[in-house]
Amino acid sequence: MLKPILTVLFLISVLNLSAQLQSAPASPALFMEGEVSTNVSERDMAISPNGTEMYYTLLANQNTFSTILYKQKLSNTKWSAPEVASFSGKFGDLEPAFSADGKKIFFSSNRPITGSTIKDYDIWYVEKVKDKWSEPKNMGAPINTDKDEFYPSLGVSGNLYFTAAYDKGVGKEDIYIA
Repeated sequence: MLKPILTVLFLISVLNLSAQLQSAPASPALFMEGEVSTNVSERDMAISPNGTEMYYTLLANQNTFSTILYKQKLSNTKWSAPEVASFSGKFGDLEPAFSADGKKIFFSSNRPITGSTIKDYDIWYVEKVKDKWSEPKNMGAPINTDKDEFYPSLGVSGNLYFTAAYDKGVGKEDIYIA
């Protein structure tokens, strides 16, 4: 009895993979040209696990400022116009990354922890509360230090991966896990 069920599950998986491969372009192409990929500098895109939200970095004025933009999926093929994410726009924010459950976004920012003095880049996060993002929270020590921490990425296990240029590192910027 188990063998027919496994065979059906295997065939469904193959068909699903086949459909995904058929929808991918044969060669690299700009993503959403003119809407996301424009004549300015966009980078670091994160799409929510359920596929309905997109966040990405917009660099402006020769990398002197960065902000995180947000788009919402309106239908299977249409996305909303970009707007500055509710938690971004005042400081240098970049590199958004969703948690596996989509309830948190981690990002790098040079925002001050207290006061108004801009500092080095740290890892921050926001949490989704009743369909709105919380105020940004600094990850604190031991993740954040007096050096720059960048490129947060979350594993399904909950591990946080990020890069930093610590004095005792192996290379210029190394990958760390917490």
